[in-house]
Amino acid sequence: MESRSCNPSEQKSTSLPYSFRADRVTVHVSQGSVVDVRGVDAIVNAAWSDQGDIVGIDSAISDKAGDTIKEEYRKYVIKHGSLQEGETLVTSAGELKYKGIIHCVKPKRWSSNSEKEEYVTKLNKAILNIFHEAENHGFFKIAMPAMRAGKYLNTRYA
Repeated sequence: MESRSCNPSEQKSTSLPYSFRADRVTVHVSQGSVVDVRGVDAIVNAAWSDQGDIVGIDSAISDKAGDTIKEEYRKYVIKHGSLQEGETLVTSAGELKYKGIIHCVKPKRWSSNSEKEEYVTKLNKAILNIFHEAENHGFFKIAMPAMRAGKYLNTRYA
């Protein structure tokens, strides 16, 4: 893939797939389901804190990975309590062909412009935590969905 600048003003096209380099990291952007990505060590699940409302990518991963990851998550919650916004947990990949799944509790969407800065801070923390977990577990290639870009995205403030 062609390497492009990560500066949006320098982008000639936003057609997918495309790639860009940021420091020592190459980012490949494509469209599709994260559970169908091949050639990566782990995938990221943009999870809900209590796992009670499993929708979107969380549901797709859960359906394909099977009950193993649900049980691992449940045991973690019993022992340590629910994950909070931006926190991560690594589980096995269950039935999926990855080394693991990095679950990260996505921040709740903002409801006003005054909450947007706090949301962006929480989202940045979440993404950094994902990268730290990947590094700590030896996952060199990960597939990550666009967090908060699904069913519940509040586009009035995007």
